Amino acid sequence: MIMRKFESVPFEIKLKKPFKNSIVEISNRQGFILKITDEIGNIGYGEISPLPGSSEETFKSVIPIIRELKERLN
Repeated sequence: MIMRKFESVPFEIKLKKPFKNSIVEISNRQGFILKITDEIGNIGYGEISPLPGSSEETFKSVIPIIRELKERLN
């Protein structure tokens, strides 16, 4: 499989009820929906949505990674 096209769309969703644990309270989720197309037109979808307090990544920290992938694949 050779990836030919990479697209991403940011999203932000307000939660009906805030998520709380001992570290953080989250009232909305942010991330990106990903779409990758290969050389014969197959399409795959994915998501990047870092969870504050549970991962080292943040919404802002993944933006340069997404830009780099777009540059390499488009």
